[in-house]
Amino acid sequence: MVATQTRARSESAAAPTPAALRAAGRATPPGGAPWLQLAALSATAGAVAAGIAGVSGNAQWQPPSIGIGIGVAMIAIGVAIRSRGRSRQVARAAERVAPMIGLAEATSYQLSRLLRVRWPLGARRNDPPSRVTICPPASYPLTDAARLERIADVAGRTLRIQLRVATVRRRRHEVVLVPARLDDAELGAPIPKELRFAEVVIEQRLGAEAAIVTATDGGDTGDGQLDSFEVRFIADERTTDPDFWVEFEAAFNRQVPGRWQAIPDLVADPVTRQARCRIRRKPTLPTRIPYDLDLLDRCGEYEVPYALDEYGNPVTWALDVSPHMLVTGATRSGKSSTMRNVVRGFVAKGWAALVCDPRRTGLLGMRGWPGVQALATPADPRQLVAIIEHVHAEMDRRYAAVEAGEIRKSSLEPLLLVLDEYRELQEEITQWWAREGAREAGRRRASGPPVLDQVGAIARLGGEAGVHLVIGIKRPDLDAKILPVELRNDCRCRCSHGALSSHDAELMWGSDAIGRSVPPMIQGRATAMRADGTPGEVQSLWFPDPLELQGDDVELYQRLRPTESPHPWLVAGIDSLVPTGTAPVTPWSPKPAREPNDVSPPSSQQAAVGHEWDVGYGQAETVPAGTVREADLIEIEAGTDVWIVVDDVAADPDEPDLLYIDGRTVDSGQPKTVVADEDALIPRRRQV
Repeated sequence: MVATQTRARSESAAAPTPAALRAAGRATPPGGAPWLQLAALSATAGAVAAGIAGVSGNAQWQPPSIGIGIGVAMIAIGVAIRSRGRSRQVARAAERVAPMIGLAEATSYQLSRLLRVRWPLGARRNDPPSRVTICPPASYPLTDAARLERIADVAGRTLRIQLRVATVRRRRHEVVLVPARLDDAELGAPIPKELRFAEVVIEQRLGAEAAIVTATDGGDTGDGQLDSFEVRFIADERTTDPDFWVEFEAAFNRQVPGRWQAIPDLVADPVTRQARCRIRRKPTLPTRIPYDLDLLDRCGEYEVPYALDEYGNPVTWALDVSPHMLVTGATRSGKSSTMRNVVRGFVAKGWAALVCDPRRTGLLGMRGWPGVQALATPADPRQLVAIIEHVHAEMDRRYAAVEAGEIRKSSLEPLLLVLDEYRELQEEITQWWAREGAREAGRRRASGPPVLDQVGAIARLGGEAGVHLVIGIKRPDLDAKILPVELRNDCRCRCSHGALSSHDAELMWGSDAIGRSVPPMIQGRATAMRADGTPGEVQSLWFPDPLELQGDDVELYQRLRPTESPHPWLVAGIDSLVPTGTAPVTPWSPKPAREPNDVSPPSSQQAAVGHEWDVGYGQAETVPAGTVREADLIEIEAGTDVWIVVDDVAADPDEPDLLYIDGRTVDSGQPKTVVADEDALIPRRRQV
């Protein structure tokens, strides 16, 4: 347990970072220029003196002249290097102090006049100063001792020494700081990097009066990392907006090493009138979470679980909130497993489902399940059309029954229609219509298949009649254009598998930063809307493909396969689907579980991913660490072939040239942090 009481150091809620100040060109220019001029002058003078000695016939004075000139030049260059290093330190300290005294937009001239620093005689380049004088603007009050101590703390950390306020010269309007004389016992342990980073974000976002009151380490983990913070702050109208905390959490993750969640409690303490916010480190999601039917007991009557979030909470499709669901993901991303989760949840609740599978084998293993009334593939396009027409007719029948007063909407049983790979489904139906459908219906081919209009009608009206859609697509930027408008704009339940491009992220989640750094090699890793109404990373529940059962998946599937349903199977009749009590023929059967000494290939989930994940990334290139951005892949050590997907890049608040690059391994999702200078070269692959 690490406990600390630290106050905000910045007077501006949105104070710019030191790196931003330098990027804007407002930092104090590096010193040492006069000494470099002296070095050049000394070398030139030595060369001229040697030349004069040679011309005048005093050749014996040439070597001393050159030696003296070069010697003085070398001394001047050494002093210039030391002076430049000190100037950069002072400039960095000035950038940190300026926002605290009301100079958030300070000019280069103001920064150069803000601090006067004196070093001991004979001090080396990295030695601390002996005195620091701060010259704030005349409008800044010098009466708050606690605030001046915070300024001394910030300046001291940047200059790598602990400072204290020695004198306040009110007539000159100056504050003199000197090194604090503390015994080793008083100095205590070094401040954890997470705490130093967190202070800066909290100052900028929650104001000058915000305070970290406690910080907790990892307990038995022994890694020395902090796992949670408790922050006290004055609540205002700004902090009551949920969007504020979404932005706060994003900023905290950008600037503090690790992955964090902010949990605000806006009920103010009756004594201090302060609200609280707990900030905790996000745990690592498992790479495989078997589907568990007990999850249904933890969910509401109209909730269907399909994933877990980082804290083990079920991620559900709430039918009464979002009547339809959109699932995206490339081949072998886990999209089909998520759809099997949803279908199994419907069947477990005693509801019926009908499935169209244009991939032919993606969802085919559910054929014959009790409760899955029909499952069609492009092997019989008429069956694809018949399933959609049946669901549309059932929707119309339900509306007619409600209008006639025969049934109430609240008593309508949910009915599920699954349309996987919607682009391929549309193409299959359109081609069938051009070949046979239009002629059989006695209509022109150019008119287009009316069954696609029925999909749009189900998207618009199905929710009120208890008819629900799950539509699967591969790429939001291409396939979303052909979706019914209601699904593109109003579908609240969404699940995107794998890492998204910036454009896909904008389409799916309204932000080009959400879902971009998902580890690409983990099957079932996705971004979805969580219970708190915000999108976040989840792990889809693992439901094995009945067509590819082997090893441990055999026993898991036998537990999960439904055994009964009140709904009959449906087969093709003359004009529509008709009920039957005979289950469809399913020739596939599970392979036996492996023996302990069996060296056969691993389970389908493990073998499925392969190396298809990397098609969304460009070739490897070696670049400076300062150019690495979120969602890039970087190799943690050149030549190891161990890659991480970058979550955030944070600069050290005391040494902005030092970067902490947070990410997770592409195959296991384990968190990794790469610490590097911004000029260090790192292998990188960018999203295509």
